[in-house]
Amino acid sequence: MAMGTSNSRQPSSQTHPRVPGLYVELYPRGSGDRLHRQPLYFKCEEEHVVEDLCFKAADSCQITPPYAFMFGLVKEDLQTWLSPSSTISAKEGEKVVLLFRLRFKFASLFEHRRPTRHGIDHQQNSTVLDEDTMSYYFLQSREDFLSGRIKISGENNKEKAIEQSLGLAVLDMLRISLEQNVPVDQIKKQYGYKDLLPPTVKELLTRYNPWNRNRIKSKFNGFLQEWAEKEVENANRTALFMKEKYLKHLEQVEGRDYGWETFEGYDGRSKGTSVRELIRVSGDKGICWCNPAAEGEPLPGMWQSFCDFQNLNDVSVQEISGNLWEVILNRLQGGGPKVLHFKDRDVVVSLLTLIDGYHRLLVDSYHYFWKDIAPPSVLVLADIKAHGPIMRRFAEQKLEKHGNKPGTYVLRAHTEVYESFFLNVCFPGGEIKNFQVVCQQRGNQKQYSMEPDKPEEWFNSMKELVSNYGKNAVALPVRFDRCLPPKRDEKTNLTIRRVEDAPPPPSP
Repeated sequence: MAMGTSNSRQPSSQTHPRVPGLYVELYPRGSGDRLHRQPLYFKCEEEHVVEDLCFKAADSCQITPPYAFMFGLVKEDLQTWLSPSSTISAKEGEKVVLLFRLRFKFASLFEHRRPTRHGIDHQQNSTVLDEDTMSYYFLQSREDFLSGRIKISGENNKEKAIEQSLGLAVLDMLRISLEQNVPVDQIKKQYGYKDLLPPTVKELLTRYNPWNRNRIKSKFNGFLQEWAEKEVENANRTALFMKEKYLKHLEQVEGRDYGWETFEGYDGRSKGTSVRELIRVSGDKGICWCNPAAEGEPLPGMWQSFCDFQNLNDVSVQEISGNLWEVILNRLQGGGPKVLHFKDRDVVVSLLTLIDGYHRLLVDSYHYFWKDIAPPSVLVLADIKAHGPIMRRFAEQKLEKHGNKPGTYVLRAHTEVYESFFLNVCFPGGEIKNFQVVCQQRGNQKQYSMEPDKPEEWFNSMKELVSNYGKNAVALPVRFDRCLPPKRDEKTNLTIRRVEDAPPPPSP
């Protein structure tokens, strides 16, 4: 097991009673401590593509297209991730619950030296998470902590575990105070400090005698008072700043477990399923493996690196017998392949969607290793020779590198509106113009237009629209006659540069 065509009708964002249907649960945006999630609801028998559900969920949370690719849908066990290409529905009388979660993580996001999204040059790199994406990740991580899903690295040391948790509780209470714009003393009347602690730490506190419990409470109040006084001196500190501090501290609390997903399978070089093998994947370290004992957890020193994502060459997948799957990971250099066997296709899908997603974020935004799980949007972009939601400056730079020849164009997905596009076109004289392509449901199908006020200018596909402007300039002084598609391994705001991938600083 893993250790770690859609209906056009708009889903309701209101909380529904648990009647039969499909629920996509979102983490609430409120500032309080309640952990009740807010679902999108879809009726029974309505079939949906998983990626479309992700885009609907992202849109409802103000998460824009460039950041949506860091998310996925997972079942309630938080281990079984769905392929973006799969379809799902709730049968009549059935309740199906999925969670919309940020899956692809990178360490040190809030350090001075941190991962960034690629810019036109190194001075224009941008943050991995924008404000809305980071706020959603905060809510997700906060629930994971308060519900006890995050293992505290200092749990074997009671005092350390309590102190780490108190630090997070202080930051959380200050964040609530700033969001509600009320003094901390009033927030303390609404929430006790234990309300902001996980079950394991609460249990530790119940075993303490009254004197020790009072000592812990006094320590919490001292931390809170010290931070509150700092905030008076630093009026520029905001709730967003507190969320960043919380996430940074939580990463330290998780320790070496941060960002890893672990999958259990078997060494495919042995016969059958006789040798247990664990695979771990993270955005920072790539793919690791170990062969632990038949039962029990592996020791930290047992893990061995297989390869990083840029060194992964290809992946083959096949069902070799009834419900036994073989996955072969081939690397470019550094040794032979890794052959794995799994008893469950869901584990194979969870593992390979993770590897696929990190490869697109770090190496090539349009690549996939297994077509069965390729995101439909990636296949559509390849078919119409379009870029993903890259920023305008990247499109203009690409046109400039090709000489700004009239009629040359870049087609790219919209950076803010799902399913819409931009066309950047070179005009005579070297001018580059930016046209928005609107996507609307018209009748029984989606249609596209650069001139939505003209009924005759709606087309049934992006291919048809571009073809029309390639044959007939209409009112434009140029025909769209040369497309510049994405290049392999092209770096844009859709790809992330880790700290270790950055070039060394220039010599003094």
